[in-house]
Amino acid sequence: MLRNVLRAVFWTAVTAAFVPAGFSAAPDGAFARETRELIIATDAVTASEDLTRQAGQHTRSFCHDQAEACAVGQQLASFSSVVMGVVGDRAQQWAQDQAAPRSTDPLALPPEAPAQSLDALLADVTRETSDLR
Repeated sequence: MLRNVLRAVFWTAVTAAFVPAGFSAAPDGAFARETRELIIATDAVTASEDLTRQAGQHTRSFCHDQAEACAVGQQLASFSSVVMGVVGDRAQQWAQDQAAPRSTDPLALPPEAPAQSLDALLADVTRETSDLR
């Protein structure tokens, strides 16, 4: 069961990665009407509560029988939440870097680089190489 959930999460993430930015269904479109009618026709809240209750019962019985597997699963979930936090931070930093204004000069130094004149840079290189002799 957990395998199917992980598959669903994976394929949802893959699909979401290829959805164009700003993509959304029209609020009055056919998809929205059909979904609203489906939710009204089937008591979705009751169905989801029943499903959650059943899943909880299956999980409790599995964890009662396989305590070690549940402990490992909890550690894996904790580790994955840490990893996802790091991934989220890096993705946010990457997005900020992409949004930052850039110079069109290919030889320009990045903004965080110390500003030095060419003469000062050559003097530093000369001093460092003379120390090696």
